[in-house]
Amino acid sequence: MRGIRTTAGTLLNLVRSWLHVDQIRISPLEGRLLSLQPGQRVLLREHIYVVDGPNITSSANRREIIFRLHSDEGPAYLTIQRTMDGKMCGTQLLNHLGNQEDIFDDDIDLLPSEGSSPSMEPKTMCVWS
Repeated sequence: MRGIRTTAGTLLNLVRSWLHVDQIRISPLEGRLLSLQPGQRVLLREHIYVVDGPNITSSANRREIIFRLHSDEGPAYLTIQRTMDGKMCGTQLLNHLGNQEDIFDDDIDLLPSEGSSPSMEPKTMCVWS
């Protein structure tokens, strides 16, 4: 009986500590953007782009990741800005015409790579340091 009580107490402590730990939560848009991989196709504002790769930069008060994209119309750049405490503070697209546009949740769709099924897509995420 004592062993059951000890096990139950240990389980209760485990559940209690799990509930009180801060859990990472991000928006669906941020999750999609941070999971972009080179070669992946994205539909942004009715244009299909292919991701060339990310470039992460930091300044005194914010970090940003810039994805270089290309399409049949030309190159574009997708910039994700985050504060130093990790909160997303903006996403902009510098399109092939040189126009900068804010990107919102319904502006982006991830497309499967040509010749692959959606289940074969990479599942890794960009990690902020």
